[in-house]
Amino acid sequence: MTPTKSVQESGDEGQRPPLGPGAGQPDPWGVKRAENLLTSLTGVLSASLVVTPQGEVSEIHVLKRNDIAPKQVVRNIESALMAQLGMKVDHRKISVAQTADVRPIEQLQEDAISSRAKKRRRRRRRWGPIR
Repeated sequence: MTPTKSVQESGDEGQRPPLGPGAGQPDPWGVKRAENLLTSLTGVLSASLVVTPQGEVSEIHVLKRNDIAPKQVVRNIESALMAQLGMKVDHRKISVAQTADVRPIEQLQEDAISSRAKKRRRRRRRWGPIR
């Protein structure tokens, strides 16, 4: 039986591999948990983590809405990963892309209907009631 070192003896306090199961390979469930956590943040539409073979995060890619500043999204990501998963990630590893302000299809349909109704009302005023 070989003696094991505690975290304090090895000098790796707080430096555990964030997403690895300990066998030197990335844990796909840990990656998925982190991605799900990031997509649950306000303003984040999708997230993808790139992990090294040792299970360390090398890149985080995030697609966000237009309503939150990129710097705030990065702070939110750092805080969420630290609070929920105990992962400390350098902000330089996080890339943020922003989408145009896209409205849901229901809103577009409502706008089209109200636009048609306005045109009909204008026509009635101009030409009188349609018979």
